[in-house]
Amino acid sequence: MKISYAFGVVLMLLVLPSQVNAARSCSFPSPGGTLVNFGEYFSGSALDVDGTGSFEILCTDTAPVPLPFNYTVTINQGNSNTFAYREMQFAGEAVQYQLYTDILRTTVLGDPLLDASTAAKSGICIANANCIIEIHGRIFAGQFISGGGYSDAVVVDFQF
Repeated sequence: MKISYAFGVVLMLLVLPSQVNAARSCSFPSPGGTLVNFGEYFSGSALDVDGTGSFEILCTDTAPVPLPFNYTVTINQGNSNTFAYREMQFAGEAVQYQLYTDILRTTVLGDPLLDASTAAKSGICIANANCIIEIHGRIFAGQFISGGGYSDAVVVDFQF
């Protein structure tokens, strides 16, 4: 089963059930919105701009007692078509940024099946309870851009 929703750094979420969890189904209680809102970036800034965001998913299970389950999240390249950097675009200009699995921003969140230099984000959720998954981002310093509302469209796969 796949469920898709658009967010913004803009993203689309796909939910993929594993064969073991056929009795579990997942949905997005509040689809849409922004995955990571970086706030203001000043053209030519000497400092990176970091942001943290999240998305929420609810997985229900027919088991009499809610059970924990493992999940894996992968994200595609978005507008840039490369995992080396991602691009938010506005009026023909682009600002480079990246998404990470960790708050220290050391591991690029991507899809290791497409690019071995990236990693998936894994964790544990509890069935029948909202699961909040954090994503960390960074806009790189030293980019000269015009003002505007820059955005990207990425696809997030949620495997459970």
